[in-house]
Parts: sequence; structure tokens; C-alpha cells
Amino acid sequence: MQVMDKKCQCDISNSLQQNLSICQTCNRARNDNLNKGFVPPDHILDNIWIGGVSSSIDKEELLKLGINKVMIIMEECCLELFEDFEYSTIPISTEGDIAPHLHSMADFINGGKSGVLIFDNGGSKRSGAGVAAYMIKYKDYLVEEACEYIDKQRNCVFFPMDYREKLNNFYNSLKAVEQNSKPERHKGKKNSEEVDTSKGN
Repeated sequence: MQVMDKKCQCDISNSLQQNLSICQTCNRARNDNLNKGFVPPDHILDNIWIGGVSSSIDKEELLKLGINKVMIIMEECCLELFEDFEYSTIPISTEGDIAPHLHSMADFINGGKSGVLIFDNGGSKRSGAGVAAYMIKYKDYLVEEACEYIDKQRNCVFFPMDYREKLNNFYNSLKAVEQNSKPERHKGKKNSEEVDTSKGN
């Protein structure tokens, strides 16, 4: 299994056998691989999957699932592992603000027909928020509908109150744009000749 990172050049494969110096994020991936190996991500809907770090490290297994796009929602993460995969890294920490990134997350997930893996440290609230944003923007889900659906597909996902509030704001902003983009209705012109409803003599 070749997992060579493009940004930090940490070679996780070799570090499994050798005590090499690697960055903190890749060290987590190494430990996950040693302790658990590849953990399959959970299928959510369409071509979308949610997992943790250990769901991102085996190229062959990901390709079996049809996945060659990966969205990483982690701060200071350098786990863009495979040269021929498409990656998007969203730098949000566990306590970070998701609101500025909801549109970009939804758009990346929506682009193309390839399978998409979304992951953070454990594949929980940040990944769930990214998929919820996609469902709200492109699938016309209400916020609570999206959250409940994702929770049923992956039981470790949860949506704190502040996440729900920001997803609601996201939903409302989309509806406001939709409303403003509708053409104004013009009142119909009166008939050139008004109908005389009075009785004739």
C-alpha cells in the first residue's frame, strides 16, 4: 500500500516499519493503520461516503468503492495521499467555524460523478456538516431532515446546536437568494375595452 503525502512528503508506509520522523497528522494515520488497518467509510447517499482518517489510507479499497475524490476537513492536515485523486482540504479545527466553508464543501461534493470520501479525525460533526450542506443546497433537504438522515447512516455523526444554527443560517441564505432571483410578477394589463355589465335598455 503506497500512501505518499504530496505536501509534507511523509512516507507512512515506511514509517510503519521504521521509527521515522513524520508530522502529527500523518502520525495519527500511521497509528490508525497499525491499530485498526483500513476502516471502510459509511455510505451516506448517492456517491458520498463519510469516514475517519483510517478510512482514507488504502487506495485500493477506496477505488473498489468507486472513490477517487476526497475532502479533508481538518486543521493543518497534509493527508492528500494519492497523486491521481482529487483533493480538497478544508482547514477547520474541532472547535472551528464551519459557516464560511459550507458553500465550498457542498460544491466540491456536488462536482462530478466520482465517489467522494469526506473525513475528519473521526468522521463526525465536521464531515456531517459538509454532507448536510450538500444535501441542503443540491438536494432540497431541510436542515433537520438532512441531519437525521446522516445520523441514521453513520451513528457517530452528531450535530451540536451551534452547527445546526449555522446550517439553518445557510439554508435561509439559500432561500433568500432563490427568492430574490425570481422574476417579479407584473399585473396584467386591463382590457382595452371594459365589459359593460349594466343592463341594456
